Amino acid sequence: MISRCVAVLVLGSLGVATAVLGGCDRSYVYQPTVATTSAIAGRTASYYAVPPEAPRGSVQLATFGFAKLRAEGATNAPEVRAIHMRMVVANNSPVPWTLDTREQLLSLPGGGASVPAYAIADAGEGPLVVVPPSGKRTIDLFYPLPASMDDAEELPAFDTVWKVQTDTRAVADRTPFERLEVVPYHAVDDYYYWGGGSYYDPYYPRGAFVGVRAAPGYYGHHTVVINPGHGGYGHGHGH
Repeated sequence: MISRCVAVLVLGSLGVATAVLGGCDRSYVYQPTVATTSAIAGRTASYYAVPPEAPRGSVQLATFGFAKLRAEGATNAPEVRAIHMRMVVANNSPVPWTLDTREQLLSLPGGGASVPAYAIADAGEGPLVVVPPSGKRTIDLFYPLPASMDDAEELPAFDTVWKVQTDTRAVADRTPFERLEVVPYHAVDDYYYWGGGSYYDPYYPRGAFVGVRAAPGYYGHHTVVINPGHGGYGHGHGH
């Protein structure tokens, strides 16, 4: 097992976080299955020229692995494990692009799917994120997992199904991620958030998953405690 540090992040209404370091063990990492030289915050990322027939921008995706979600102040509520995805959209066209965080899905093994319960953008308010001309937006998406898949040993792979509305048409694609076992070493990761718009889906508890059983849990509106799994690492056993 790998001995690594994590931070408990308390997100306020403006997405500003306070970090407190702690310890945990990780033994797996999730990476895109397609070979790429792209990276986001040191994590291997997929890269797509958008739209592919006449590129005027790009989409990158990387995962930070597991996170834990619960409402701030709800000390008796169980934490819900989630996958943390980061999406970076660059727009080089003269017209704004848009991205709806509710349309970005996590496709799970066996045909199930999860929708993001919480999203944070580096500018603007969700759920609709506007990417300005000659601009870039970074969006963090948190996908709660069903109880049967909330551990690295139980989740060998997943796909991110994403969609961006460009100046000419909607572009959608699927990015597969696979679980890899890592070589043990010791490290301490830095983890940070920025101020910006955040979006919590108020209807999330009613339609959290498709085709799989949801894990029990409680989600607060706009204020969530997130305990990230650094480097995309996940427990090989236990929670």
